[in-house]
Amino acid sequence: MTRGALSVRDERVDDFNRLCRVARLLSPTLQALPEPPALYDATLLSAKPDLWAIGGYELVDTNGIMCAHAQTWYLIPVEVHDREQADALRHHELASQAERPEIKGRHRSWK
Repeated sequence: MTRGALSVRDERVDDFNRLCRVARLLSPTLQALPEPPALYDATLLSAKPDLWAIGGYELVDTNGIMCAHAQTWYLIPVEVHDREQADALRHHELASQAERPEIKGRHRSWK
């Protein structure tokens, strides 16, 4: 998974010899991972408050030949992702607490 800011704009793409709508996910400078390849002919397929789907083509150099591979990007707003991660962590912590035995007197009782 990559975090970043979505940029979509029309650009002249020499490999296609035409103007093309290009989507890029611009990674924050602190992130050590490389930015993902651009998505060409980007089209919004679906937009919901917590999930966007964008389709298009990624150009991949295969032994000196540029090949276009169809791709779909699924984008989740950072706030939604972070909230889901926090909820999952909280659920895991509560579940692990429920599995721990409680010692009462000389015997164990399980919750």
